[in-house]
Amino acid sequence: MLRTLCLALAAIGFNAMPVLAQDGPLRIVIEEGVIEPLPFAAPAFIAENPSAAEFADQITRVVAADLAGT
Repeated sequence: MLRTLCLALAAIGFNAMPVLAQDGPLRIVIEEGVIEPLPFAAPAFIAENPSAAEFADQITRVVAADLAGT
């Protein structure tokens, strides 16, 4: 009986508390950025034949150039 009463009072208390996260809109201020390159790994594709190996190398170069330029 006492346990049920305590649980009921706790449930009422938690429901009655205002939710602080919903008081207003979230505002984020970014004053400065950090510009430093991040390392990345370009995949080495496994090709089934020599012409596919050429395309695999081209894809790897394009991906690496794209990531290095961003």
